[in-house]
Amino acid sequence: MSAPLARLAVPFALTTLRLLLGPVVLALAFLPVSRLVFPPLVVVAFLSDWLDGVVARRLGVARPWLRRYDVVADLVFYLSALVAACVLEPALIGDYAVPIAGLLVLEAACQAVHLVRFRAAIATHAYLCKAWSVAIAVMMTVLLGWGEAARPLLVLAIVLGYVAYLDVFLILAIARRVPVDVISSYHVWRDDRTAEATP
Repeated sequence: MSAPLARLAVPFALTTLRLLLGPVVLALAFLPVSRLVFPPLVVVAFLSDWLDGVVARRLGVARPWLRRYDVVADLVFYLSALVAACVLEPALIGDYAVPIAGLLVLEAACQAVHLVRFRAAIATHAYLCKAWSVAIAVMMTVLLGWGEAARPLLVLAIVLGYVAYLDVFLILAIARRVPVDVISSYHVWRDDRTAEATP
């Protein structure tokens, strides 16, 4: 194996681990297992999400396709966790079914808009999205492990999700080139103005 491929293998494996943990969490939700089996799985998935980017940058192999694969792994894991939550806590999830459905619609809309504009899967990794991912991980850890105790965290995650999607839509509206690893819509707007002012 060549050196670049060997370096790519580590972040790729971390992302793939998160991708595979999604179906595991979902399958366990249908089995008579202790609820305490879920928190460690969510924590491992979150750590893999944090480490894959750190490792990729440290090894100099942060590639756009790897970032997009990271987004796909996130979607698979957290959608699986959401379905698992519906199985384990149907009443709690039912109380917030409409705003949760709204977030799913916004995710699909973001993917569609990005695909139409840039012919690629989305990978903005904006800071608000990163903050939202932390909120989701904490909320899912508590929700899958202890149920009703996660209610305030669920509300926080929903609110932060709408704020994060607003930022993403602004990024997609403003960006003139594929927005990968951008900080925020403000930074995209500022960088475009700076580029225009540069002779």
